[in-house]
Amino acid sequence: MPVRWAQWAKKPVGKVLESIAAPMTSAEFWKVRAASHMVTRESPILAAAQKMVAMDLSYLLVVDDNEGTVPMDRGRVLGLATDRNLLKWSLEHEGHTEQWRQGVPIGTVDAITTTTPNITCAKPESTVGDCLRLMNKKIFNHLPIIDESDAKMPRCRGILQL
Repeated sequence: MPVRWAQWAKKPVGKVLESIAAPMTSAEFWKVRAASHMVTRESPILAAAQKMVAMDLSYLLVVDDNEGTVPMDRGRVLGLATDRNLLKWSLEHEGHTEQWRQGVPIGTVDAITTTTPNITCAKPESTVGDCLRLMNKKIFNHLPIIDESDAKMPRCRGILQL
């Protein structure tokens, strides 16, 4: 049966994520996915790049895990590391190609992260149509859905990806 985009375009993203994750709750779904799609800002860039390639990902969510004391799915969202940021960084650091090939860590994920204050996000109440329009307007491939109900601890509810 074809997807009827008109019926989805006016729904809040939070509700859509919950229906996609069924029969799990969206929290359970993201907990399962969290470890594979998240890194800390102190992680080596090489490890992040290898993770993206191995899992065929074009982004990783960067979280603060308080030095390993908090499960990553409960960590505060710091930003988004994307393949585009990684490519830009690697072109700027072209002289380190040989070190890169040998697996020598030459930088942390923090260098390829678009941070939370600078990142464009959607709220769970945003409609799918609004999110798609925003992604089209800003030419984004990824749009994090961030729940900021707790200002001290914004959490990722999902990421829309084209």
